[in-house]
Amino acid sequence: MNLQSLLVCSDDRTLRILRNVLNELEIDVEHSADPSAAAKKLADQTFEAVIVDCIDERSFSLLKSIRMGLRNKKSVALAIIDEQTALHSAFEMGAHFVVYKPISCERAKSSFRAAKALMKRERRRSVRVPVRISVSLRFPNGEEGQAFISGLSEGGISVQLSLLGRNAVGVLGVCFTLPGTATLIKVTGLIAWQNSDRRAGIRFTQLSDSARRSLKDWLRVNSGEKADPPIRCAVTDISLGGCFLRTDSPFPMETRVELFFCVADCRFRTEGKVRVMHPEFGMGVEFAGKTLEHRRLMEAVIRRLTLSHDLRPEVLVEPEGLDWGDSVEELLEDSSVSTAWEPEELEDPLLELLRTGALLPKEQFLVELEKQRLALPEI
Repeated sequence: MNLQSLLVCSDDRTLRILRNVLNELEIDVEHSADPSAAAKKLADQTFEAVIVDCIDERSFSLLKSIRMGLRNKKSVALAIIDEQTALHSAFEMGAHFVVYKPISCERAKSSFRAAKALMKRERRRSVRVPVRISVSLRFPNGEEGQAFISGLSEGGISVQLSLLGRNAVGVLGVCFTLPGTATLIKVTGLIAWQNSDRRAGIRFTQLSDSARRSLKDWLRVNSGEKADPPIRCAVTDISLGGCFLRTDSPFPMETRVELFFCVADCRFRTEGKVRVMHPEFGMGVEFAGKTLEHRRLMEAVIRRLTLSHDLRPEVLVEPEGLDWGDSVEELLEDSSVSTAWEPEELEDPLLELLRTGALLPKEQFLVELEKQRLALPEI
């Protein structure tokens, strides 16, 4: 099933270009020339993406209203703006991506390539795969019970509860084996809803990094949703706490991402969150890893880059999903105090810039990026 988008635009040339680009990317388009008519569609239908040509107050108001609606508050929002419109204004009104005018096919493709990958990832997060497997539950009062899982997703499970589980309040222990594998998943969760038929939804509240990755990989195979290729980026700046990646197709701020680094013979995977994004130019990512193991790995990578200026490291980036309120730390597997560290323990000008530079104009951000290169500490 193709992704669904709502395109709000009254300009024939822009409409024609975007239809061609979206059709090429296998994104279905429903068009509305009038913001008022589009608002009615948003109230009645669900779209993976909402694209708004921001030409006046009505269109900006429509963009801002997307987050306040019930059906599309988690849709990917794209704003088409002229270069005189402040970038941060579009982001403040809820845009995840920005496409500048004048529109061209190549310019639109760059933004929509990343948008499509994010749209598909968001859809996979909400897909519930039908299954019938047993699950062991430990209730807050210490009692244990068995149930059957009827639906499995990244965020939780739907189950048939016994009388033991009715009206359970608090954190539950959940343990089950992924169908067709020997992979045991142990998580904690909360009962999000129950009905009179003793069916319930359990929302995961804590799962390890390995469990989350195993669950994601299983769902990717069994959901029937094909993932897009990762976005290839060039690493221009890197520190223990983060990196800046040059790409024409950056992901929006607050996107959780998975990064696959290739530096000479060193290959590794890590995670992070986009803190800075400049359309058609690049993005700054804060690493999620806060363990000593991650720190040692990054130290080794930075040493290699320091000793060999000819190395041109690349990284493949896949979206893990938009952050709708979670913090970076909630991505992480619990670590004991003895093995954890914080980047603040060391001076890290790049990380500081990524955390504070989101509102800087592109030109000023580049100036600050160059300044931090001169201020990097020895590792």
